[in-house]
Amino acid sequence: MELRTGMKIKIFPETDAEAYVRMIKEHGYTATIYRDHITIGMRRKTNELDKEKLARLIRTKRRAAGKTREEVAAELHTVTKNIFEWEVGTKQPKKENLEKLIKILYIEEEEVEKCRI
Repeated sequence: MELRTGMKIKIFPETDAEAYVRMIKEHGYTATIYRDHITIGMRRKTNELDKEKLARLIRTKRRAAGKTREEVAAELHTVTKNIFEWEVGTKQPKKENLEKLIKILYIEEEEVEKCRI
């Protein structure tokens, strides 16, 4: 089941509502139990980055800077394959490389914050 903010889960007398709430909270959402349903609340922000959002940001900023993957890789002292994997979202850059990317591609800190889960 895919969870979404505002979603309501019907509960019955035999339902273990607390188990549902634990599961919902494990996925980063808040939950409120009512008489006959549980409502899923807002998702909490974490320090994790959404791979797809970060990938899109890196790709967009690299293109806007007019740089090739090879050029960015050379500036970071890494291989082109890493840049490709970051741009398609199969991997994320380590913290040090992300900090360098922010400088090299002129990425605003607010733009990275929007990629947080």
